[in-house]
Amino acid sequence: MTTLFLPAPTNPPATTPPEELSSLFHSLNTSSIDEDGIRMPQGIIKARDGSLTMIAAESVSLMYSGIAMQFWKFDPQEIIFGWDRFSQDGQGTEFPDLLSVHHWRYGVGWRFGVINYQFEPLIIRPIEWDHPFWSPRLNFETMRNLKALGILEAQS
Repeated sequence: MTTLFLPAPTNPPATTPPEELSSLFHSLNTSSIDEDGIRMPQGIIKARDGSLTMIAAESVSLMYSGIAMQFWKFDPQEIIFGWDRFSQDGQGTEFPDLLSVHHWRYGVGWRFGVINYQFEPLIIRPIEWDHPFWSPRLNFETMRNLKALGILEAQS
């Protein structure tokens, strides 16, 4: 396995409020909710020049591969992506349906949360950052997958 260490950029990225990209992510994904959930959640990559790239994948492994490529090839400033999931009793969610939220920012690292939602009647909650049940699991999943793809610490 090749380990990729990303060089420090010569110019620090322009800073933007983290709420800007997370708000766009929330809006983009929750506008596509139907009776089957969110079929293919969209991720957003913000480049150092401020341009945005959309990413979507049919599987978790493809999503992480795409995210790893972004780190390796494009030196991103910010990445946010998620996966449609089901919750069970005792996991601290309001509804059985949720979208995981994985958010990375240059110089800050990772944070995790969930968007609770239901289709009928349509109710969508804001991102709940640092969810007591889901956030530690999402952190473990993200680090495990990125390490498996050769990205250690993922510029945290």
